[in-house]
Amino acid sequence: MHHKVISAPYKLNGALIFDMVHSVCYTNSVVHGDLRAYFVRSEKEIGIYMLLKAKSSAFTLIELLVVIAIIAILAAILFPVFAKAREKARQTSCVSNEKQLGLAFLQYSNDNDEAYPTGGAGGASNGFLGVGWAGQVYPYVKSAGVYACPDDSTKAVPEANATAVPVSYSVNLDITRTDGNVKGSIPALAAPAKTILLCEAYSTIAVITDPYETTTNPNHYHSSATNGPGNTQGTNIVDGLATGCLGGDPGTCPGPNAYGWVHYNTARHTDGSNFLLADGHAKWFRGAAVSKGDDASGAACNQDNNPAIAGCTGGSNTAAGTDNSVFAATFSTR
Repeated sequence: MHHKVISAPYKLNGALIFDMVHSVCYTNSVVHGDLRAYFVRSEKEIGIYMLLKAKSSAFTLIELLVVIAIIAILAAILFPVFAKAREKARQTSCVSNEKQLGLAFLQYSNDNDEAYPTGGAGGASNGFLGVGWAGQVYPYVKSAGVYACPDDSTKAVPEANATAVPVSYSVNLDITRTDGNVKGSIPALAAPAKTILLCEAYSTIAVITDPYETTTNPNHYHSSATNGPGNTQGTNIVDGLATGCLGGDPGTCPGPNAYGWVHYNTARHTDGSNFLLADGHAKWFRGAAVSKGDDASGAACNQDNNPAIAGCTGGSNTAAGTDNSVFAATFSTR
């Protein structure tokens, strides 16, 4: 009987691999073929098989490109999510700042016969229109960081004896003015929970550690007061409000007014900004949800007195009253 070696080819990953089928006749005859040569041949084939197997486990260029594409897609999805989460954290920090300032206003009022700070930096010639309010409430805050929103890029500027720090908020002029229009006191407010006390602004700095915000540099500003784009006190040049278009009035947004302010189209926090209400709570609003302008003559009056209602007076740049259902909040005290 003869010894047979049968090579049965089969494919693995495109390569021919031979499975050696060895049959031996169980007789005393001499086995045909060199047994040593057979094992040598088998070892070579095993080596080839292992090499092909190793090559088959490596990444191909296409596979690498697919992995890179998947990573890029995931990054494109996740990065905006992370950016929104970071902005939300900054917005929350800004709300916290306003709430702390709201407590400072209430403490100041308790110590001053329920009157709000009317400012002192403007002097009598400015009618104490709220300019310098930040310095007046600083003893109740004692932290300059509370005055700065994390999204406000304004930098502090050292002076000879103090530092002018960013003040990211502007007080409601309709509340703090004492020039014969409205007295800045809590009893004068018809609906404190709907009347704005602070709104967000850009590029204002002040020496808030001084009650009068005394500055040695004429280019430094005092903490400001405003009731919207048409009337702002306390600064010469400033970038503007960070509220977006107030009162749903794109016609005045943007556009500098007599005081050099610009009513910004872009709000500070995701199409809106934070507002402190006169009762001490803070909330995010879109600019269109907040009525701008001078004090309304009545609680039901419309913004700019348009359409006119019997008993309401005023015209352009007049805020809606506190009972007006069109707006979530208003600068008006009535």
